[in-house]
Amino acid sequence: MNQDDSWASEQIGINHVEAETDPDNKASQRVLEKMELWDVYNIDKIKTGKTMVRGSEFQKGDYHLVVHACIFNAKGEMLIQQR
Repeated sequence: MNQDDSWASEQIGINHVEAETDPDNKASQRVLEKMELWDVYNIDKIKTGKTMVRGSEFQKGDYHLVVHACIFNAKGEMLIQQR
């Protein structure tokens, strides 16, 4: 994603982006399906009101929340999930 692609989501107050493309353009449809918007937090885990597109560069002082979960069955085997 280049700098122009994430411009809208980096604007203060933007928390929703709508986009559409020709339904026959499968490549564009896949791009829209994979786009993820993250809430941006400050160092104290308080939402700033900004969002960012997954994969874009963080601004200084911006953070996002991450959760890691490990799931084990009764045999002690871990479920592996691949995105």
